[in-house]
Amino acid sequence: MSELFIESHDLDWFAINDKNFIAHFATGGTDKLPSKLKTSKSLWEQQFNFFNNLPDITEPVFCENNLPIFDSLKEKEEYLESFAGYAKKGIFSYDIDFDSLVYKLIAFPKNPTKLNELPIAHYGRNDLTLINHNYDCSSIITI
Repeated sequence: MSELFIESHDLDWFAINDKNFIAHFATGGTDKLPSKLKTSKSLWEQQFNFFNNLPDITEPVFCENNLPIFDSLKEKEEYLESFAGYAKKGIFSYDIDFDSLVYKLIAFPKNPTKLNELPIAHYGRNDLTLINHNYDCSSIITI
């Protein structure tokens, strides 16, 4: 992917931790994504399409302390929509903090999905970035 493409799109990318839980990260138009995705648009597209098309299986829970300040309830609901969408799929969902350029957990699944529970025969675990963190409301992830 070109630098212009990366920095002009709010890209969604995915990772796993050592417990095999899946996390989603929204770049917000920053360049904070793994180098293997920066160099392979096809890998990024493959992962995005796979995880984006998973069915909803659980309820989202929100990390209220990590949310930005909103002018209205409508604005908050619109912001949370995509993060809640991934949490409903069993995926932990992070957003970039523009002040510090770190990722903070926004929404997490009531019942998380593990990678080995998904039908992913078309690509392996090694294609996903490994992030050695617990996925919780206090975790801060840097790329």
